[in-house]
Amino acid sequence: MMYYGYMTTGGWVMMGAGILIFLLIIGLIISWLSSSPDDDKGKPVLTAHETLDRRLASGELGVEEYEQLLAKIEGGEKGP
Repeated sequence: MMYYGYMTTGGWVMMGAGILIFLLIIGLIISWLSSSPDDDKGKPVLTAHETLDRRLASGELGVEEYEQLLAKIEGGEKGP
């Protein structure tokens, strides 16, 4: 894309686009490397008992199943 020793408008546009893409890739790599696996800072950690309570409240579990699972958790029994 040289014309008498000078770069034309298309050459400048392509060079600018190439630089932007390169910088975007570098930024994504830096962002990916700097993110930690512990990015759940805003999410509370629920105990097994709290999870069961939520599942019961949402209707995911029945009362009987809730009580069975709660007994396993508190008794330390292992399921099948």
